Amino acid sequence: MSKNITPNTEKEIESLKKAYHRAEDRYSDLEKRISGYIDLLEPLEIREDLQNDWEEVVKNNQDDEYSKAWLDYMVHWAKLMQNLIKNRVILTENIINEASFLADTYGITGFMHDAAVATLKKYWKHGDVFETGTKNAPADALTRLEGYANDLEKAGIVNYALSIRECVKELRWEKS
Repeated sequence: MSKNITPNTEKEIESLKKAYHRAEDRYSDLEKRISGYIDLLEPLEIREDLQNDWEEVVKNNQDDEYSKAWLDYMVHWAKLMQNLIKNRVILTENIINEASFLADTYGITGFMHDAAVATLKKYWKHGDVFETGTKNAPADALTRLEGYANDLEKAGIVNYALSIRECVKELRWEKS
């Protein structure tokens, strides 16, 4: 530390670092819980005429962690939207973005996102939902989570929405 920093300031800095790491751990836990919920959803619906091609896409993206992360993100994103469609939720641009945000438990790149959109447009049974676009998501992650929890509750997925709200509440408390 710098010689100009008082012992109290050093303690405060250390305390803030610890609080930051606790919040980071809680966020990581939330990502794991979301991923676990998504895994329980119905399987991805692929267009029947492209089933064999899809199996090649899956096979070709098992060799490295980057490709696996992209594939998992894409499948999770589509499964979330598929569940919303099943529950008669209209997939607006904001809802598509929220589902993308929730599916991103890997820290995907812009390239991964764009590749997922292109792949889902081609192979996923409901790929035409991307004609509305997938950009301009709200910046604040916690606000996005709260909005998505509201959409899930409206779709009748109450337990999932409550779990998200509980985690958001804890994260907001940690930040304050």
